[in-house]
Amino acid sequence: MKSISPARQAGKMRSADFQSAVSQIYNLRGTDMPASRTILAPAERNSAIQQITNVRYISSRHAAYTLIEALVYMSMLFVVMALGYTAMYRSMDASTGLRRNAVDITRTLNAGERWREDVRRATAPLRVERVSERETLLHIPYKKLEVTYRFASGAVSRRAGPPEWSVVLQPVRNSTFISDPRQNVTAWKWEIELQPPRKSLTRLHPLFTFLAVPTNAPAK
Repeated sequence: MKSISPARQAGKMRSADFQSAVSQIYNLRGTDMPASRTILAPAERNSAIQQITNVRYISSRHAAYTLIEALVYMSMLFVVMALGYTAMYRSMDASTGLRRNAVDITRTLNAGERWREDVRRATAPLRVERVSERETLLHIPYKKLEVTYRFASGAVSRRAGPPEWSVVLQPVRNSTFISDPRQNVTAWKWEIELQPPRKSLTRLHPLFTFLAVPTNAPAK
């Protein structure tokens, strides 16, 4: 047996009510009316007409949406779209920040490894020179030349011999060269704090510490 859906059953019920009301109207007009009921009261006639009107109103109400319902649906759609756009914007901003942090970490690691290699090759004790509050120099002596690191104006530069300075890392908030005397040798630490971006969604503090020991320098 075929099952009838609830919507189809409701449609059949409304159709039956409509046909019943129409048959009453025809009976009120005298069409195929029995001889025992030739005249009906006005109240019965008004009741039949009202029944037809109610059936039409119910069918039209279930077939369409009102203007208020459409406005409510549109408002809900705008809210969902606004939330989705906000989430997409925040995810894109976070992705950009992570990519920028990855680039900064890579550049800092490369500069730190280069500094450690220079310190290992030193043939004499290293010397820190504080030129001013915003400029610090680290002298790494070799046999034939001297490598110098300078921190000034938010950047770390390197110079090997007489040539001009070449920037190895920026932007840098703070850079400190610290000597760490041990039992037989003097180790050196380089502490770096990068300048964080102005607009950042993460609470990442870009701090780095590199440690190196001169292998060719005379023992302490």
